[in-house]
Amino acid sequence: MFGKINQLAEEACHGDESAIVDLTLELEPLMKSLIGKILPYSREREDLLAQGKLILLECLDSFDGSLNVPFLHYFKLQFRYFLLDRVKLVSREDLPILDQPLESGESVCDLIPSLECIEERLLREEEFSELRGFVEALPDREREVLSLYYFHNLGLSEISGFLGISYQTVANTKSNGIRNLRRMYDFR
Repeated sequence: MFGKINQLAEEACHGDESAIVDLTLELEPLMKSLIGKILPYSREREDLLAQGKLILLECLDSFDGSLNVPFLHYFKLQFRYFLLDRVKLVSREDLPILDQPLESGESVCDLIPSLECIEERLLREEEFSELRGFVEALPDREREVLSLYYFHNLGLSEISGFLGISYQTVANTKSNGIRNLRRMYDFR
């Protein structure tokens, strides 16, 4: 790929128009990738891509092959610097206003979780952490059976075969584990 790009660049530098078109097509994915990485929320991607093609033409005019710098590296740096300059030029007017509707029809405020949602999530995480501590306090066999049943979605008969114990023992162990968890939860 690099050899092809360098060959096309050399031909394009000598004025071959078909090489310029082919080089532009070869470098378009690179330009789109750089735009996506440096200016991911830009609404003017097509304009930036067109500007990238102009920069490519300028690079073909100013490229000096005697400096032993690959053309691809030279162009990539020029285009990257252009995009980074664009980042500096983004003014506050280009940033979305919180109440202004986005393309989806929602405002930025709608996307921010409410305080109640955050509190609920924190409470659920705290309860989950507490429950995890209770599960760790269970005897090994009960913890293993409950883990296989609830987290690995195995049925009681599958657990029985996996552990090599009777179905009834698995059912009793599961019931005892749940009972012990309830007791721990009630006495916290």
